[in-house]
Amino acid sequence: MKDILFIVNPVSGKGKTAKMLPILKEKINEHKKEIEIIVTEYPLHAVEIARANSHDFVSIVAVGGDGTLNEVLNGIDLISNVNFGVLPSGSGNDFAHNFKLSDNFLTNFDLILDSNHKITKIDIGSVGYTTSSDSRVHSKKFINSLGIGFDALVAHYNQNNKTLKGLASYITAIIKALKNSRPIKLTVDNNIIKKEYNVLFASVGNGKTAGGGLYLTPDAELNDGLLDITYVDAISKPKLLRSLPLAIINKIKKLDVVEFDTFLSTEIELEFPYFVHVDGEVIAANVKSIKIDCLKHALKIISN
Repeated sequence: MKDILFIVNPVSGKGKTAKMLPILKEKINEHKKEIEIIVTEYPLHAVEIARANSHDFVSIVAVGGDGTLNEVLNGIDLISNVNFGVLPSGSGNDFAHNFKLSDNFLTNFDLILDSNHKITKIDIGSVGYTTSSDSRVHSKKFINSLGIGFDALVAHYNQNNKTLKGLASYITAIIKALKNSRPIKLTVDNNIIKKEYNVLFASVGNGKTAGGGLYLTPDAELNDGLLDITYVDAISKPKLLRSLPLAIINKIKKLDVVEFDTFLSTEIELEFPYFVHVDGEVIAANVKSIKIDCLKHALKIISN
């Protein structure tokens, strides 16, 4: 079995990852371990690469942003017991913030190559969903977050922004989404109680932040065996703009228009088909129903 496979998405971070690729190759040549690099060439290529190599490497490392992590996660075979590494070089890197990884690319690389690094078992999310145009149940896993409604519409605009990065890109997407968003009614059944919500959006978190640093699920823990969910009431757009800065400084719990909950498994029906994202990537613009499950301690992460 080989040591490490780096799956590199060169377009992550608006092309920043492509600039780091020569440095990555140079650093790898300095080590005697059996290390390979495969560069993705098209959307979902990372899924295919991870699926084909899960049983051939001790560790698979995703080089890119949260979207790249999501693709690699959805490709690896969890039964293979492979270690999952994160070399963040995207625009937001929300998942990496949970481990307080360095902003320095080479520092994070050295951590992965350090034989004394820790392996931490974390939870991941699994979602099955139907759309208004297809009654089949589609499935995806997510490592950091899932969003319904305005949150996902923002993700749609954010992932199509070709110029700005990080929080700036996300704030621009928020402004665009404000022009086109609408409240949505959700019927939520967590096997204990069935409840209706009229929300602007709902954010599910395995990690604490989404959208390049917004604390939407501030109490979430990666290994507590539960997923957190935050419901944001259908407030006016001016009030939303006044409220969002509190999410940047981790003060969202001060708002009287949010409700927090945790769950192991839940089912959500959307009043009308709408946008849903996982890890910042929109899975569909017309999702009708979703079932979300927490897969406890399902993934082994290389950590500091």
